[in-house]
Amino acid sequence: MNQENLQKILLIISILGIFVLLLISYELKPREFSNQTNQPGDLTITGKITSITYHTNSISLKLENQNLEIILLENLLININKGDNVTIIGKLEQQSNQTTLLVNKIIKIN
Repeated sequence: MNQENLQKILLIISILGIFVLLLISYELKPREFSNQTNQPGDLTITGKITSITYHTNSISLKLENQNLEIILLENLLININKGDNVTIIGKLEQQSNQTTLLVNKIIKIN
């Protein structure tokens, strides 16, 4: 085999490899943020995020048509934005005359 044929074969293999990687990436689902497993007594709510507030050690969320504050206790990088639909699993707590949901798991709904 001469050098030209070898380069053509390597180019074709590279293009096929990129195509395979693109196909695989379409099948992957986004990762879920979870700091605990689901436990009995957890509350599950689904809704559209209307606001996100970042604090030093937490993130506060508000959902459309929900009258409670949702708090992620760990300030982790999660891929959610205002307007995203999410399912949140957590525990209810009463804090200073406001009901708060402490998040155990958050899942982005496509």
